[in-house]
Amino acid sequence: MFSELLSGADSATLEHLTGSEVVEYFDGDGAKTIIQALFEAKHQTVSLGEGGVSGYTPSLFLRLGDLSSDPREDTDALFIVDGVSYSARDVQRDGRGCALVLLELYEQEDE
Repeated sequence: MFSELLSGADSATLEHLTGSEVVEYFDGDGAKTIIQALFEAKHQTVSLGEGGVSGYTPSLFLRLGDLSSDPREDTDALFIVDGVSYSARDVQRDGRGCALVLLELYEQEDE
């Protein structure tokens, strides 16, 4: 019961936050799902390896339950935000049903 209430609150919150976007999600089988997610065009990533490196990548914060597949396992999945197609580069789960999805521009392979 509590998890259902939390899920409902998460969905309602995502719809009203500044930066919330309507996102089209296509799973590897081509099934389309429309979701609400927080989109950040320049999410800062930091690696503390030798010398430390930082960079920027687009990202989405979303509820995993809104997707028709798990983007960590469905490597053919595609996100479309404002007409731009992205694939998931990394999926960082928060342990509460949401995730930060680091994106990269989708490049269609030539067949």
